[in-house]
Amino acid sequence: MKKLHLITGLFGFLSFLATGFYMKTSFPDAYAGNEVAHMMFRANHIYLLLSAAIHGVLGLYLQRASSRIASKVQTLASLVLITTTGLFLAAFFLETAAGNFERPMTYFAVVFTVVAMGMLCLSALIETRSRVVSDSR
Repeated sequence: MKKLHLITGLFGFLSFLATGFYMKTSFPDAYAGNEVAHMMFRANHIYLLLSAAIHGVLGLYLQRASSRIASKVQTLASLVLITTTGLFLAAFFLETAAGNFERPMTYFAVVFTVVAMGMLCLSALIETRSRVVSDSR
């Protein structure tokens, strides 16, 4: 999973650069003077960087859990995080152009990112508890 996180992090960072280039070359035409749409473009642009940074850190520091349940939780969380990177990228192009406050893709990508990070914390807690139990035997 570490390698997959690094690849996804690189993809996310390249997407961040590409969307930045898009904003630099297409603005103000892309938001037609609508400052709300402008801020939504910028927010989704930054969400891509956040996602890339999370994957970069996980790619460098994530330790595979030895406990079976912790490993499954960790894998599920990783898959959810990988999915959110694509969701953030799709939201940049599909939701922000409409200039609508209703942004379900962005909302779910943020919520799933938070939930997946919580799952990784849960996985670490399960792993720690399983080590304490096995060490006490």
